[in-house]
Amino acid sequence: MSGRKKKAGNTRAFRIVHICVAVLFCILAIAAASLAAVKDFYIKPVITDVTIEAGGTFSLEDFFVTKPESARFITDVSGINTDIPAVYGLKVAFDRYFDQEVRLTIQDTTAPVGKAVKQEFFTIDPFPEAQKCVTDLYDLSGIAEVKFRDGIPDISAGGDFVVPVSVTDPYRNSVVIDVPMHVIKDSTPPVISGLKTNQMVRSGDEVDFRDGVIVTDDYDPEPVLNIDASKFDYNKPGKYTVYYKATDRSGNITEEQITLEVWQSSASDLKTKEAYKYADKILK
Repeated sequence: MSGRKKKAGNTRAFRIVHICVAVLFCILAIAAASLAAVKDFYIKPVITDVTIEAGGTFSLEDFFVTKPESARFITDVSGINTDIPAVYGLKVAFDRYFDQEVRLTIQDTTAPVGKAVKQEFFTIDPFPEAQKCVTDLYDLSGIAEVKFRDGIPDISAGGDFVVPVSVTDPYRNSVVIDVPMHVIKDSTPPVISGLKTNQMVRSGDEVDFRDGVIVTDDYDPEPVLNIDASKFDYNKPGKYTVYYKATDRSGNITEEQITLEVWQSSASDLKTKEAYKYADKILK
């Protein structure tokens, strides 16, 4: 009787040991798996903060030191426009047990680009606008401001200048473009040529005071000529003075004058061809 009890006790003890061993093996297996996962996590850590330049690209690899084969985005990133600076909260995962919140920052730190447009103008002209001094401007985020960095220089004496123009985007990135300027100080007045002074004109004849008169200028291709013949009376014999005034775009002035004499033609003069020829010769 006692032998049977002893045998039954041994069997129960064996079963308990067997169960304990099985449980131990399960624990060890779970621990090994957990250890492997933890090891994998530390060997391949997640990069939680990724920054890219606007207009660039990003990928899953950017969020891992070494990307696991099982790595994936949990967040849908298909709608992210990398041309526009912004901050996105994303989530990545790998294996079966690990996911991590990460951040993607899209920033614009790139300055605009552009080219200078050489300017040439006179000291009396309005100073050109800053926007007209540069061209081919480009920035992914657009252009927010174009201005003269140091203001408008003193150009009253004329000469050659290099004027810096500052171009800035909405994120305060800026570039300075040096614009060459040639400013002309015109102090030379126009020249009036072709004037005929001491002319004799028959009474009653009309006179073209501009005939043969030419006005030239070193810079202005079209200087203005004004003629004052207000006191001239071609019906009244006598001597008259006609005034000529030429003005260029810089305000330089040349003044000249001529004298004309109106004489009374007689009937005998008008009856001869010689008189006509003489009069015509005078008028030329």
